[in-house]
Amino acid sequence: MAKDQDRRHEERKKEHLALVFNYAQERSEVRTLDVSKGGALLSTPVMFPSGTLFILECPMLCDARASLRLLARVVRSTKGFTERHSLNGVGVAWVRAYSSSGEESLREFLVDTLGFTPEEAHGVHTAPTGDAVFDFPKDSQPPQPGRAEFSEALASYQARRERLVAMQKGRFRLDVPVIYSVHNMHYRGTLVSLSDGGFGLATRGALPFNFSKVSVRYPMEAGPTAPRVVLYGETELVLESFGDEPGYFSARLTGIDELDSPGIFRQHIKTVLVRYPRW
Repeated sequence: MAKDQDRRHEERKKEHLALVFNYAQERSEVRTLDVSKGGALLSTPVMFPSGTLFILECPMLCDARASLRLLARVVRSTKGFTERHSLNGVGVAWVRAYSSSGEESLREFLVDTLGFTPEEAHGVHTAPTGDAVFDFPKDSQPPQPGRAEFSEALASYQARRERLVAMQKGRFRLDVPVIYSVHNMHYRGTLVSLSDGGFGLATRGALPFNFSKVSVRYPMEAGPTAPRVVLYGETELVLESFGDEPGYFSARLTGIDELDSPGIFRQHIKTVLVRYPRW
């Protein structure tokens, strides 16, 4: 195992590629911190559950008539605390590469950018759609954790979950579908706790990193015409998804936009006090 890790580390290149990230309806620019034959570390404002699949486009490597796309699978998230967001990233494993500019163009990308040898890149072929395709070898992708590692991860998850639940103490227990935003990208989640000092949210989609600025569009009543406010916060603790559990994050409330209805949130808190139990 150690030799394999060393080999992967030696193969990594500090390649800063500008890529276009596509996930569900979201589309934004990201950069790689390093790349290898097996995957890359992406600098992103959000992290995703392990196993999430998304597509990365390489516009700088193509002309207007061609495209090069990489299907990637999330394998880990890296949080940087010393410089806040600058070290945050998502580790991905390459699954498949597509190019509409032909087999030779795709082979050049594999060799020049990802570090494959010309012999290894001979797996490129043309699919029925006309795209050149390359399926990455499974042994180039990071291995799945062993049983001992899984036990350690489970213990760590349980400890962090207890800490997150403790942070919700005193907040009201809710179950409200909401739209939340991180760096102007919008996702669906569920507001699970709320007070005039903070909130908690569960999601099976993207998660912010620690110390991220987030906003939540919160409908205070049911129905399409319900009054809404926008809650602004800074994340205190982020808990990644584990098994069948969604991901969670807890945030300190830093501001409220009452959308031309001053005092409506304070009045809502009084209503919540009667309707909902506390954590």
